[in-house]
Amino acid sequence: TPVPREHYCIGVPYQGNYEMLLNSDAACYGGSDKNNQKIVSAQKIGLHGRPYSLNLNLPPLAMLIFKMGAK
Repeated sequence: TPVPREHYCIGVPYQGNYEMLLNSDAACYGGSDKNNQKIVSAQKIGLHGRPYSLNLNLPPLAMLIFKMGAK
């Protein structure tokens, strides 16, 4: 969808910090580079059958990849 989604929550299996590895909306790919969430901490709010969740700002027409275990 061409609409940005703020505060979009998705369930994750583990507590801790998640590091963004890829943002296809980044300026280096010709995107708007509006997402500045490099590190996101999982909250103890269960969602989608998982015990924790991430609160993300999703850019339009883009893909974000996160890796668990960021410091």
